[in-house]
Amino acid sequence: MSTTSTVRIREVAPAEYPAIADLHIASWRSAYRGIVKDRFLDETIYENRRAHWADTATWTIWGFVLAAEAADGTLLGFIACWEDRSSGFDVLLDNLHIHPDYKGGGLGRALVAAAAARIVEAGYRSLYLYCFRDNARARRFYASIGGTVDEEGFDETFGEKLPHVRIVWPDAAALAARCSAAAAADRD
Repeated sequence: MSTTSTVRIREVAPAEYPAIADLHIASWRSAYRGIVKDRFLDETIYENRRAHWADTATWTIWGFVLAAEAADGTLLGFIACWEDRSSGFDVLLDNLHIHPDYKGGGLGRALVAAAAARIVEAGYRSLYLYCFRDNARARRFYASIGGTVDEEGFDETFGEKLPHVRIVWPDAAALAARCSAAAAADRD
């Protein structure tokens, strides 16, 4: 069932980052169980994500956070993108998280469509992200919207060495069009 017909996508102000951190925590506890140590997800994550978003609120690089919000104001998901040309691409899709109760309803595509359109409007052309290699659901989603794996490696993450993949989109305009068409179909 689609949830996108009753959702508003809007920019998130830094003052709202604690709520983003809470959604981030809920998403990680659902999506990363079995990938990241349970101890981190059960004990350390709250402090870690709160600190991450407090730090993010101080960043001065170009970027944005968009939220998918229900008509009653409930936060359903978010996407965060930041300029990062050091990667060989223009923009890092740093986070895309949907509340576990709302996954599969088209919110991810709607958020990516809005973010990719904003990236293009700002004059950027390409984007990338890193994904845990073992996050099969996310990898299927990114492949379904045209993302391709161009690199595999390991990162020291939360005190353990975890395998990752880099997924890329060299054409943000094509990504925006693809996701907008899919999001429109979800609303029908």
